[in-house]
Amino acid sequence: MENDSGRLVALDTETTGMNNDDGGEHVEKGHRVIEIGAVEIMNRRLTGRKYHVFLNPEMQVSKEAEAVHHISDEFLADKKKFIEEMPGFVEFIRGSTVLIHNASFDTAFLNQEFSLAHASETMESVSKVVDTLAVAKEMFPGERVSLDALCTRFEVDRTERETEGHGALLDALLLAEVYLRMTGGQRELTFGDDAAGGAPGSRKRARKTGAHFKVIHPSEAELALHESILDYVARVGRCTPVFRKEPEPPAEGAEAAGKQ
Repeated sequence: MENDSGRLVALDTETTGMNNDDGGEHVEKGHRVIEIGAVEIMNRRLTGRKYHVFLNPEMQVSKEAEAVHHISDEFLADKKKFIEEMPGFVEFIRGSTVLIHNASFDTAFLNQEFSLAHASETMESVSKVVDTLAVAKEMFPGERVSLDALCTRFEVDRTERETEGHGALLDALLLAEVYLRMTGGQRELTFGDDAAGGAPGSRKRARKTGAHFKVIHPSEAELALHESILDYVARVGRCTPVFRKEPEPPAEGAEAAGKQ
């Protein structure tokens, strides 16, 4: 994907409701955005940076929508309005490629919020929007490609979504994990002809020549960021990140075999 190694933002919203009988134009009957969640991806890695706000929609949340995301009118009563949170939101997504599952839904709502705030911005004017639903349909024609279905396909744990309900930040994180697995795959390390002794793009491994390589150790800040991301993965995924797992002991007889 274009700019795949640059700055991506996986984004999701929750709203006061949706209308199934209006041809998909969910904003026509006045429903509003009540939650925005977004997570940053740089160089195909989650950075730990996120944007998350709840919004006062100045209207009631439909009972059907509340049953899905568990966000009540009482909870939203003291939250800021979109116009107050807009500068921070625009700053977070500006210049990035924004990944949204079923993008037409979320962008319609967000563009309505920009319009109600009398802003000149739109989602498309401040970022490049990519519909991951369309990407998945192209990759898996004729198959189910909802976020839940993709989580199952790529073994992304969605237990919290099932037990606690939908949430914009949680769904944005799930989407980020799904997208990285859906578009990733194993990549081989390649070397130029100087290192590998082959043509440019050759997949031959460089031979050991006894050369000394400079080891760059992570800074205190980088180590702290790494630990915070592992904490986040452990909490959301309810699992032990692979970096924190103890190495398995060698199989019986393996050590002896290795000495022969």
